[in-house]
Amino acid sequence: PMRNGWTRSVFVSQARPSGLGVVPSDAFAANGAPPEAVRVGLGGPITRTQVERGLAFLSHLLESQPESVTI
Repeated sequence: PMRNGWTRSVFVSQARPSGLGVVPSDAFAANGAPPEAVRVGLGGPITRTQVERGLAFLSHLLESQPESVTI
């Protein structure tokens, strides 16, 4: 679940610079009522260093407050 006031759509939008595949839970909800959550994909043609940097970016993002974003 998201914390610090994040919604899944705002987090996904602000996570784009991480270089990781961050997808809102809507894509994985079977019952039509997705939780405020995201899924992070670590696969693909990226290096271990890119994964480490991307995860550090996401960690820092989660510790902060969401910026005002219109989606």
